[in-house]
Amino acid sequence: MKLYSDQNWRVRLGVVKNLPELMSAVDEAQISGTLVPAYISWLKDSASEIRDSAAQALGRVVKDHKSLTDGIAKSASLAALATEGNYQFRKVWITCAVELMDKGAASCIPVLVPQLMKLSSDKVPNVRLAVVKALVRLATHFDANIIKKDIISPLVELSKDEDADVRFYAEEAVSNLKK
Repeated sequence: MKLYSDQNWRVRLGVVKNLPELMSAVDEAQISGTLVPAYISWLKDSASEIRDSAAQALGRVVKDHKSLTDGIAKSASLAALATEGNYQFRKVWITCAVELMDKGAASCIPVLVPQLMKLSSDKVPNVRLAVVKALVRLATHFDANIIKKDIISPLVELSKDEDADVRFYAEEAVSNLKK
């Protein structure tokens, strides 16, 4: 943990990527009190590789410790990323939210989905595109009625987006989900 704030981003990345391997050796209190706050701080790192790895690692944490999912999902530090001025932080929030919903306890879905839907109208096309990809990934967890009601509708809206890439991927997602 002494290396988690090293000046060299490659050292920090090594810590972020390898720390989950040690989680079986520590108890849940240490994970929630030390490791989770470290991972949330890495979501704000200046290196995109570290941010993405931290989001994925939080997914691994909640996969093995589902009881931590709601606390992470409700974290004020995590929530702040969803409205951060820098679009890269909003994108990493989406990645983290999808990891939590995909691998964690289902109870976090009602906490995270409303903010995800708000980001579907973000001013930055890359953020809207990340929302499309998130909805496609999350659709694998829902039955056809929920997909029709809660997933396809926002994708149809995004298929009318001003950005060609967002439109393309949203149209493709709607087509695939209606099959």
